[in-house]
Amino acid sequence: MRSLVSIDDGEETKSVRDSDIAPLIGQVKIAITAGVEQEFIRCEELAGLEITAAQFVIIRNVLRGSAESACELCHALEVTAAGKAAFPIMEACVDRVVGQMLKGVTKAQIRETQKVLKRMLENV
Repeated sequence: MRSLVSIDDGEETKSVRDSDIAPLIGQVKIAITAGVEQEFIRCEELAGLEITAAQFVIIRNVLRGSAESACELCHALEVTAAGKAAFPIMEACVDRVVGQMLKGVTKAQIRETQKVLKRMLENV
């Protein structure tokens, strides 16, 4: 089967199918999710709330006012006082997980990765 799309990285051209980008992005997403959930469990202030990474994303979107779908997050699900109080702690947990994953990665590499991922999303 011939590839309809190719990637030219300056040294060689290979099909998107042979590229490891999609599985790598998926693996990073899984690692971040698992790391965040473990960090929430380890955090004394959050452990009792039993918040998942998916719930954190919903809370973050509601508190930042950036719903824009899933029926405007069910008409902006109301975040409880406990959720609002826990939110900064959850953000700090996420920062720790991502910070750990980015050890040894330069700022230039981070900027380039962000640029590539944003460009990929623009193409959707």
